[in-house]
Amino acid sequence: MFVAFVMACLYGNLEECIVVRDKKGPHNNYQQCIARANEMRLFLLDQNPPWFPVRYECVKEKTSA
Repeated sequence: MFVAFVMACLYGNLEECIVVRDKKGPHNNYQQCIARANEMRLFLLDQNPPWFPVRYECVKEKTSA
């Protein structure tokens, strides 16, 4: 299972950044996670100025034994 994260920074200030964690996950495979991270990236671009995405990542969840 994978969880998507997107890092977004303020326009003109790469020192002011946030990390957004996907609340729709975790996703069954890496490809689904990347697709969701891309949706999140597009949402940030469209709906949340002055934030803009600078990177995204899919992290494999640790399983408990």
